[in-house]
Amino acid sequence: MDSANLNCINSPIFETLEPRLLLSGSVVISEFMAINDSTLQDGDNQYSDWLEIQNTGTSLVDLTGWTLKDKNDSWGFPDNFELGPGEYKIIFCSNGRETVPDPKDPDYDGTYHHTNFKLSGNGEYLGILDETSAVVHEYDEYPKQFENISYGIAQDITTTEFVASKASARYLVATGNPGAWTGVNGGGKM
Repeated sequence: MDSANLNCINSPIFETLEPRLLLSGSVVISEFMAINDSTLQDGDNQYSDWLEIQNTGTSLVDLTGWTLKDKNDSWGFPDNFELGPGEYKIIFCSNGRETVPDPKDPDYDGTYHHTNFKLSGNGEYLGILDETSAVVHEYDEYPKQFENISYGIAQDITTTEFVASKASARYLVATGNPGAWTGVNGGGKM
C-alpha cells in the first residue's frame, strides 16, 4: 500500500448525523379546574374552567407555535407568549369567552387568555404540545372532576408550625383599650 492510501485509512472520517430535537420538558400543566362555579373569576367576572401552566426550568420559554389540546380541540398560544423560570400563568378554558356577547377578542379578556374549548368534568385528554406537535406534558384521560376542586401535580409545600399541636397556651382578654399592642419595639404593654 502506498503512503497516500495509508493516510486515508488512518484519517478520521466525519459524517453528518441525523438532526436531533431536544424537547423542552420544563413546561407543565401544573393544575386545572374543570368545574369552576365560584373559585376563580376571569377578566369578565365569569367563572370559566381554567388551567395553570408552569415553567419548571431555569430558562425563559417562548410558547409561540405551541398548542393546548383537549380530546377534540386545539388552541394555539399567541405570538411572544413567554414563561420565565418558575413562572405560572392561568389560561381560562371558556370556549372563546362564550358567555360574553360579541367579545372584541375571543382569546383575550384584557387580563387572561381564553381557549376555544372547555374542559370536561367527566374526564378527558389534556395536553400541551410544542411547535413540532410533540407532547411536552399531558394528562391522558384525567379522571372525573368535582365542583370547585382543582386537579394537578403535587407541589412541595413547607409548613411552619408556630404553636405545637396540643401545646399549652395562655391568653389575656383586655378590659380596656389595649393601645398599640401590635406596634414594634414594645409599642404596647399588656
